[in-house]
Amino acid sequence: RKENLSMEELRLRTIEQEIHKFDDFKKRLSKAYPDLTAYNLNHAALIRMNLSTKETARYFNVTPSSIQRARVRLKKKLNLPSGESLFNFLLHF
Repeated sequence: RKENLSMEELRLRTIEQEIHKFDDFKKRLSKAYPDLTAYNLNHAALIRMNLSTKETARYFNVTPSSIQRARVRLKKKLNLPSGESLFNFLLHF
C-alpha cells in the first residue's frame, strides 16, 4: 500500500536520512566537547547541514524561538566568543 506523504513529511524523512552522514562529525564533536548531549550533537549536525531555524524547529517539533535559545546555549558549551559564527565553526570543525 502506498503512503500519501505531505511535502513536510518527505522533507523530514530526507533530513533523517541525511543526518546519518554526519555521524563521524558528531563523534569528533563529542570527543572534543564531552558535555554535549545527543540533542546538542544532532542540533550541531543540522546547523552544519545549513538548515534554517524553522526547519530545525520542525525537525525537533519545537518553536523557532526554542531553537534560537538552544543555539545560544550550544555556543556557550562550545566556548565560542559572541562574535564568532556557530555555522562557520561547525562547518570547519
